[in-house]
Amino acid sequence: MAHGDTSIGGPREGFHTTAWSMILAYQKGNEIDRQEAITQLIEQYWKPVYYYIRLQWGHTNEDSKDLAQQFFAHLLEAQTLTQVARSRGRFRAFLKATLKNYLTNDYWHGRALKRGGGKQVVSLQQLQEADRTPRAPTKTPNRHSTRSGDAP
Repeated sequence: MAHGDTSIGGPREGFHTTAWSMILAYQKGNEIDRQEAITQLIEQYWKPVYYYIRLQWGHTNEDSKDLAQQFFAHLLEAQTLTQVARSRGRFRAFLKATLKNYLTNDYWHGRALKRGGGKQVVSLQQLQEADRTPRAPTKTPNRHSTRSGDAP
């Protein structure tokens, strides 16, 4: 373990050989089987996901931990694991590709927010139309108005 890394997820850094029984238990099992399977999958793959984020993407220790947790939450929320099939290839290749897509989307989403994301976008056409729209005259001082205290 490198200085500043985490002990979460055990000592192993590399992606493991897939235990397809865990995947099938998640996909086809009852709620208890699904919970056990996802717990085992996360325990088995948390550390490799963490190291991939840390070493390949250059994130800090804490950011890598957060992104690993968010990635697994995303897998569960999007029900991504229901799409995995042994006939499509290795699970670790699927997991790495899904992780890379997740991190890419996270990166671009973060950049969009830094560039003003979340703010209303106004097209040039809307601005041009607004310039052509007649406006009510603004109240301007009358040249012939009297000074305060002067009689009319």
